[in-house]
Amino acid sequence: MAIYAPKTKVAIASSFEGIVNDGAPECALTSINAYHEQHPKAFFKRKLTANEFNQKYRNSDAVKAFLTLRPMVEVAEDYKTVLDLLCFYPRVVKPLAEDPDNVEQYLFFMRRFEELKNSRYSKGSREKFGKGKESLFYKEREALMAEDYEAWLNTQEPFDDTLPQFRELVETQVWDGDTPVSGFYPRFATSKDEESTHFLCAIYTQVKKLDPSDVEGNKCIIPRDGIIGMETVPSRDKVEQLSVIADRLEIPKTHVWRMNDRYDPKQQEELKQAGFEHQFFLPGYATPNEIETAKNDPLVIVLERNNFAQQLGKYAKENGF
Repeated sequence: MAIYAPKTKVAIASSFEGIVNDGAPECALTSINAYHEQHPKAFFKRKLTANEFNQKYRNSDAVKAFLTLRPMVEVAEDYKTVLDLLCFYPRVVKPLAEDPDNVEQYLFFMRRFEELKNSRYSKGSREKFGKGKESLFYKEREALMAEDYEAWLNTQEPFDDTLPQFRELVETQVWDGDTPVSGFYPRFATSKDEESTHFLCAIYTQVKKLDPSDVEGNKCIIPRDGIIGMETVPSRDKVEQLSVIADRLEIPKTHVWRMNDRYDPKQQEELKQAGFEHQFFLPGYATPNEIETAKNDPLVIVLERNNFAQQLGKYAKENGF
């Protein structure tokens, strides 16, 4: 069943991680290895290769606990704070790994996360760990890619439930030559860097995890200029990122719809105040508690991962787009 096609241009300003790409295991490996530089006795007491991680450590309690707390992360510096928490509370690593849906347990760590993140203890070490390309995190990612690119790539993969939905969205597009006229235009506001994000997508086409048409040509899901990351907006501020999307497509802010894989009330309010009033939550790296809270929040509409194209089309029709 074809979805409703807007009569004007509408950008879907989506998260990349949690919606298109499942990179959480790769972030666990890179973070733990980078953390070793600052805390050599923590976790596995040595750096892991991507092959070792895939074969022996991917399902370890430490990695599972890290993935449980992954929804709190917005930028690479936050991985440092997550690992600090796991080191400060070693007795809860196994319970976190075994019961990731324990809401009370998760809320405990949310409170500790904010306290530690904003403490004097954290400021300098967080920046050294994950702020900018010269940080420990991004240097470690480069080292893992250089050491064994295929093994590194196999720590992550695209989500197969959301890709068909994006393909339905791009089928609504109408072009006049190289000029977009109407329809839905997927765009990606990410905390990742743009170059490696698009390069990762290109590599996925080579190993048949994405189709070449997903990343090439006008009607593609992930155009290079549709990724707004740290090169364009170093602060990774979502208001600034969505403003870039509006400018590039020459559309008003009301035509840029935010689709986040996380429930983030602070970000939602900031976007609303800036004029980005249409906001959607597509649960990705999210907890059951977040999803239930979002359902009662008038600022966001909760979408279903295997049906969000139809839902967005219906919303566009009902609101006169």
